[in-house]
Amino acid sequence: RVAWQDWYTTVDREFHALQKQCKTVFVAGLSMGGTLALRIAEKHPDDVAGLVLVNPATQLPWNAHFAPLLRHFIPALKAAVGSDIAKPGVEEHTYDVTPLNATNELLKLCTNVNAALDLVICPVLLYRSAVDHVLPPSSVQTVLRQISSEDISERVLARSWHVATMDYEKEELFAGSIDFFGKHAGSS
Repeated sequence: RVAWQDWYTTVDREFHALQKQCKTVFVAGLSMGGTLALRIAEKHPDDVAGLVLVNPATQLPWNAHFAPLLRHFIPALKAAVGSDIAKPGVEEHTYDVTPLNATNELLKLCTNVNAALDLVICPVLLYRSAVDHVLPPSSVQTVLRQISSEDISERVLARSWHVATMDYEKEELFAGSIDFFGKHAGSS
């Protein structure tokens, strides 16, 4: 019952709340969270000190493009999208199904974000999993090709899958993010 604009409004509200409390604000996100982080950077180019993106969703798999039609006939697919994690025994808490209205809204969000990626000018640290069973490689390629930032670092995660923040290289990812924040905190 919510649209992508509702997701963005929530993130934007929290971004502004952080601005009231902090001199410098960075934005980070995994998958759809990365898409929303990109949207914040597009809308507030002078206020985002930097972005940390982990497998951002800007392009969805080919079968997601059936959601606008299928959602009129079935509410959800029985296959869930979560837990794409290489490390045994680690599970992401997700829905048991993939709601097609939400998938449709994510497609709309991607379209809107992709249309304005050139407005992203802040430093970017982008983590990309070498193996990602959720998003196609074109998702990261779109970001790297279209953003206008002059400071872009891409790091490939060789052992972690889509949910890299819970996978083998999570400590490297977190430590690299903290270093990135420290490097760019004084330049904003």
